[in-house]
Amino acid sequence: MDLNAAIDEFYEVYRKLQKHMKIRMHTHFAQREDGYIEIWQYRNNAREKLLVKVTAEAGEPDAEAQCYAKAADFVQNILREQEEQQDQRAAG
Repeated sequence: MDLNAAIDEFYEVYRKLQKHMKIRMHTHFAQREDGYIEIWQYRNNAREKLLVKVTAEAGEPDAEAQCYAKAADFVQNILREQEEQQDQRAAG
């Protein structure tokens, strides 16, 4: 997967989730160190809950792109859960 496409896809779903929750993202990627993406839910400017943590091993081909793609999948699942909860509240 192309890195730019993976990043674009990730930010598209991440921004949608930001509209529903107070979240912040932390990332780290380096050539000789394992990389990661973390998404935290915040309350009153303090970390409350780790929602997503995806890691990529250093030296793995396309590790950063794979990491963004996996994180996008996790965020998409969170969005689906949010929508299902809203639908249940509306029906209930």
